[in-house]
Amino acid sequence: MTLINEEHLSQPPYEKQQLKWREESMVHHDMNMSGTLWTPKENNAAPLPLLIMAPGFFADENQEIVQSIADRLVRDLKVAVFTMNYDPDDIWSYTLGHKQSLDYTVEHLRRFVKKVDAEKIGLLGVSYGGSIALIAHEKRKAIICLGAPINPFTIMDRPYFKQFTHPAEDGAKLIGARQVRVASEFEDPIWYKQRNPADIRDEIMLHEYRTLPSPVVLIHANEKENGLVPAKEAQIIYEAVPHGSLFILDRPIHEKMTPGQIHNFQGGLREPMLMIIKDAVENLLINDTPSWLMK
Repeated sequence: MTLINEEHLSQPPYEKQQLKWREESMVHHDMNMSGTLWTPKENNAAPLPLLIMAPGFFADENQEIVQSIADRLVRDLKVAVFTMNYDPDDIWSYTLGHKQSLDYTVEHLRRFVKKVDAEKIGLLGVSYGGSIALIAHEKRKAIICLGAPINPFTIMDRPYFKQFTHPAEDGAKLIGARQVRVASEFEDPIWYKQRNPADIRDEIMLHEYRTLPSPVVLIHANEKENGLVPAKEAQIIYEAVPHGSLFILDRPIHEKMTPGQIHNFQGGLREPMLMIIKDAVENLLINDTPSWLMK
């Protein structure tokens, strides 16, 4: 009889490497970058397609939905995944700082991580992170957005955000005891201009989305009108982007869920969401078949 080591069976089929580096920022100050690179243990030494994941508002790479997606993709598709963090010392510099963090992450991994394919890089953003991925305007193999609002610059002014979140408390928990500078100025996503965030209306964002060179996959849970991000925002983004697909998932009838649980694809929403992401990554990032898109 052969004895099997249970600890060995429980080990995941991937390796996780924490990365930290510092970037000389064009925004406000140098930025402290970090995240975790997930790579399959079984690799034929060929460069791996890479999906970079941006977390939601007041979240980091440990966000439960981020960890769930990364685990599934590396297990099933044998791709590399990088779960990134925004600069933790500059959480209040808001959207442009987070967009800059994503751009720096892409460039750093492209230049210095030899095991990834620099020509096959995609982005996945959760909620607010989906909007950050959309304004990172450089062409990517795919941009996958989960529950993304149209406008990340005004997310804290939306009724659903005020109703279901507590930004001061959540921010304090994330920041902890660090001394954090509160930014007094912001720059808009059209980076050759400057304006107050309150002036960055949805139509300005949609004008940018209409020129996106990357295929966009929008996955949204149907949160109805009183949800965190109503599904109609995904429909409006889909109508704006030149190339994309839209998937709106309904909560299973028998499940009672809070708006936050629906927004984070919990319960019976999780598996359909994961299957769509797998299809998108396989068709757009791995096999380069844009005909998979709805338009």
